[in-house]
Amino acid sequence: MGHPGASRSERAAALLRASGFDANALAGGLPAWEAAGLPMAREEAEARTADG
Repeated sequence: MGHPGASRSERAAALLRASGFDANALAGGLPAWEAAGLPMAREEAEARTADG
């Protein structure tokens, strides 16, 4: 893996991708996700999709 400067989440995402998963590291982490108003749970995401 040896990526100097890569965050733990970036390394974890790379390992998951190497194992066949669709994974990405989020720039800014969870605080950035919440600040963008994105869903915090699958149910919330599904409700937003259903509401159109």
